[in-house]
Amino acid sequence: MNPLSFFYFIRSYVESYGAVLGQRFLPIIWVLALCLLIWFYGYLIGYGEFYPLASVANRLIAIGVVLVAGLAYIGISAYKARKRDKELVADLEKSSRPRPPPASRPRSAKSATA
Repeated sequence: MNPLSFFYFIRSYVESYGAVLGQRFLPIIWVLALCLLIWFYGYLIGYGEFYPLASVANRLIAIGVVLVAGLAYIGISAYKARKRDKELVADLEKSSRPRPPPASRPRSAKSATA
């Protein structure tokens, strides 16, 4: 199977599960998909006679790296979202403060008698 078509095949599954579970779970699904690909197909990746993921230990190290990178991405995204939400709440609180009444204007004679 062509690697590019395999990528689009996996991507379609990830996006369909993301549509079912929600957009916030997409990074988790991508990390899980990459870990499964490394575990089941990692021994096939090679250059000439060099197959870096042929041993189980190397595949576990690669999966660990993917998990750490995925958790870092999820953590940074959550931090940025929380910061953005706090700024939004602060802006909403600032804009919802009651405005001081406009400066009093001298009334005309007609409005004073009416």
